[in-house]
Amino acid sequence: MKKAMKHENLRRLIRQKIAVLENGEKTMETVYRGMFDRPDAVACETDDGYTVEQTTYAALAARIDSFASALAKRIGGDPGYVALAMDNSPAFLAAFWGILHAGAKPYLVNLRHPQALQVQLLQMLDIHYIISEKKGDLPGEYLLFDELQSAEAPPAVFADAFALSTSATGGKAVACEYTGTAVIEQLLDARGILKKSRRAKQHAHGALKQLAFLPFYHVFGLFAVYFWFAYFSRTMVFVRDLSPQTLLGTARLHHVTHIFAVPMLWHEAERQLLRTLAEKPEKEQKRFWRAHAFCLRLQQLFPYAGAAFARRLLHAVTDELFGRDVRFCISGGSYLRPSALRLFNGLGYPLHNGYGMTETGITSVELAVRPKRRLAGSVGAPFDSVRYVQNEDGTLTVCGTALCSRILRQGEEIFPQGKICTDDLVSHDEKGWFVRGRRADTVIGENGENIDPDLCERAFSLPDAAALCVLGLGPIEQQTLSLVIEVSPYLSARRLKALGDYADAVNETLPLPQRVRALYYTVDPILHPGAIKVSRRALREAIEKGTVQLSRFSALPPEAAEASFDETSALCRRVRSILAQVFRAEEEKITPHASFFADLGVSSLAYFAALSAVAKEFSLPSTDGAQGISTLQGLCEYLEAHL
Repeated sequence: MKKAMKHENLRRLIRQKIAVLENGEKTMETVYRGMFDRPDAVACETDDGYTVEQTTYAALAARIDSFASALAKRIGGDPGYVALAMDNSPAFLAAFWGILHAGAKPYLVNLRHPQALQVQLLQMLDIHYIISEKKGDLPGEYLLFDELQSAEAPPAVFADAFALSTSATGGKAVACEYTGTAVIEQLLDARGILKKSRRAKQHAHGALKQLAFLPFYHVFGLFAVYFWFAYFSRTMVFVRDLSPQTLLGTARLHHVTHIFAVPMLWHEAERQLLRTLAEKPEKEQKRFWRAHAFCLRLQQLFPYAGAAFARRLLHAVTDELFGRDVRFCISGGSYLRPSALRLFNGLGYPLHNGYGMTETGITSVELAVRPKRRLAGSVGAPFDSVRYVQNEDGTLTVCGTALCSRILRQGEEIFPQGKICTDDLVSHDEKGWFVRGRRADTVIGENGENIDPDLCERAFSLPDAAALCVLGLGPIEQQTLSLVIEVSPYLSARRLKALGDYADAVNETLPLPQRVRALYYTVDPILHPGAIKVSRRALREAIEKGTVQLSRFSALPPEAAEASFDETSALCRRVRSILAQVFRAEEEKITPHASFFADLGVSSLAYFAALSAVAKEFSLPSTDGAQGISTLQGLCEYLEAHL
C-alpha cells in the first residue's frame, strides 16, 4: 500500500508539473518556476566519501537569488552572454539559473576544449564576463562564484536563452542557442518517456536519484541528466572525481536509481567486470554466464520482475558495480557495443540507447520494455516534438519544435527553423530507428561496395594507442581503407613494433571487405581535446595539410636496442608506488615494459587518474604530453625529459 501511494504521488506530481508547462509562457522563467515549486524536495546530494550532504530546492533557490542580485549589480543591464566555466556541482546550478535571473544569457564553456577553441567561442559570442570558482586564462573579467552574494531581491527580468558548444570533433567553433520554447518541448517529450516506461518512474527507498557526472556543458548532460530529471523535483547526485572507484562507490552510497551516460562509462564498467571474472575459477565464470543468460530470458517473459530478480541473483556482481537500486539507464553520444548492451541488461540494469545532437537536443530513446529490442541497438521512435525523415541518400533529417533556434559557426549565423540534416546514415522499421554511421565517412571499396569504417574500427582495442581511427585515404574514387594510430613519442621501439603486430593480427580476424589495407602510426594528436571520437574529415584534412604525419608500421627498421633502464631509481620507485595505488595493483606486477592496458587491465578512466596523480606528485602543470604512454619505463622517461 505504501509503495502504491508513492507511485500515485509521483503520477500526480508529473501531471501538475506538465500543466505548468502547458499553461504557462514558453520561457526559461516558466521552467524555473515549475522546477522549484517543491521547496522541501532534495535538489542535490554530495559526499566526502562517507557522509552525504543534501541541498533542498529551497536552499538552492535562495543561493540563486543571492547570486543573481549580486551579478546584476556587477555587470549592469543588457549584458548579452556571460560565460559559465564550471564543472557539475550545486554551485553550477546556482550560477546557471542565477545568470538567467540576472537578465543575462549563460554560455556553458566546454572545459575539455583546447584553450584556443574556448577563446574563439568567447569572441564569437562577444563575452566579457566569466563566472568560475577560480581565475583562469581566458580573455575576459573573471567573477568568482563564492564572491557574488547579496541579500537584496534579484531583478525582475529573466533571460530566455542560453548557449552551448558542440563537442568539436573536428576542432571547429560551433555554438547552439536554445530558448525556453525548445526546452519546454524537450520537457514535454520527457512526459512521453514517463508514460511509456514504468521503469523511468521507479524509485528506491522512496527516492529517484540521477548520477550527475556527465558534464552539463554537453547537450546530453544538460537536457537528459539535468532538465528531464530536475524539472520533476528529483535529486542530482554529484561525484567528487571521475575515477571508476568514485563513480561506482557514489552510485552505491547514494542509492542512485538512474544513470544516463556516454558509452565510455558502460564500456569501462564492462571492461572491469570482465577483468574481475577472468580472475575467477573457470567453474565460477561458467556459472555466472549461465545465470546471466537465464536472467535475460526471464526478463523477456517478465520484464520488471525479471530485472529485479537479476539484480538479486547476480548481487555479487551488481554490489561491486552500481549497486542494486539502479532502475533506468540511457546511453547516448556515440556507438555502444552490443556486448555492453547485453551485459548490463542481463544484470538487471535496463540500458536503453538514445539519439540526439547538440543542434537538436535529445530526440529519441528506445523504450522497449523487453530486452530483445534494446539489444538490437535501436534508438527508438522520435519524440512527439520531432519527426524523422530519411533522405534519398539514406541520411536523417530531424524536424520539429525542440531544436536549437540559432547556430553560430565561425562567423556564420544559421537559423534552422525547425529542420536540421544530421548527416547520419539511418534505417528504420515500424517500431523505431537505427543509426548506421556517418555519410561522410563511407569508403568505396575495391569492388565498388560501400564500407562503413565504424564496423572495422570497433574491432580494434589496442594497447599503447592514445587514439585510433579507420578512414579512407586517397582519391574519393579509389580510397584505401586505413588504420591510423596515435602513439606517444616516448613509446619504445619494442612496444611500437608489438603494437603494429597486434593490430595486424586483429585485422586478420575481420571479414575481407572490412580489413584495412594500410596500417599507420603517428605521434601527432588526432583526437581534439573535448571530443569523444576522432573526426575522420578533420583527420583527413590534417593529413593532407601535413599537420599529421603518418608512418607505416611496415617501414619500421629492425627493432632498435633499448637503452638501459634503472628501475631501482628514486624516480621509478615513486612512479611505481603512485601507479600501484591508483591501479590497485601489486607493485611487483608493474614491470618496466608491462602494458597498463594489455597486461594490467587498467581502464582508461583509471589511466587518466594516474596521469593526474603523477602530475600532482611532481608539480607538473599537466601530463597531456604523456597521454598514450602505457608502460612504467615510458612514463619515467617522459618525466626525466620534463623535470
